[in-house]
Amino acid sequence: MRRYLVLAGAAALALTAAACGRSNNQAAGNLPASESLAASSTAPSADADAQQQVDQSLAVLNKMKADAKAAGLLGKAKGVLILPRYGQGGLIVGGRGGEGVLLAHNASGWSDPVFYNVGGVTLGAQAGGEGGSLVVLLMTQKALDDVKGANNFSLDASSGLSIVNYSGGNEAGWGRADVIEWTDLSGAYAGANVGVSDVSLDTDQTRAYYPGATGADQVMSGQAHNPAAQPLVAALPGGSS
Repeated sequence: MRRYLVLAGAAALALTAAACGRSNNQAAGNLPASESLAASSTAPSADADAQQQVDQSLAVLNKMKADAKAAGLLGKAKGVLILPRYGQGGLIVGGRGGEGVLLAHNASGWSDPVFYNVGGVTLGAQAGGEGGSLVVLLMTQKALDDVKGANNFSLDASSGLSIVNYSGGNEAGWGRADVIEWTDLSGAYAGANVGVSDVSLDTDQTRAYYPGATGADQVMSGQAHNPAAQPLVAALPGGSS
């Protein structure tokens, strides 16, 4: 009986030690390889949010290109900023912005997208309008350089750039504009100017999408690529296939 009790006690101690060791390994992140793999397979990838921005931007771009005149302007642009969703529900003057991607048109073609956050959006002098999708065409080298040279910028009345709204018929001002805005707004807000302010580089998403890249310059100059972005790049006039 004594021998049985000793053996049972030793077994209990061994099980307790194993459980403690497992608990410590979990706390330290040192799970066995098989368990670590199972845990990681259920976690979202680091660039999942960035890829969602790219996919949504492609859908917006294709919607814009359905208008032949808008597609023609896109072919002349030096750069393009795409905001798949700006505003939140009812948009008021100075309403909160959203997220988007910027692609630059270089001598070798279109760059891969760089990721940005938008701090503020204004919808003309209107109030109560709803947000939507916005494509900002940078038509001059000055507009592109102003954007590329800053980690934070605005595309509104304070930017020093001439900005016109694409409303399907405002062709007189297109040729003189630094920036042309296309939106999917309808009704009373279809011709409203949209001001974009406090646009800042999303360093986390950009670096997650391009491992090893140090900043936006590498991406916009064509030195960093992600194959998952190619459908968006290919959808631009002159983009690679």
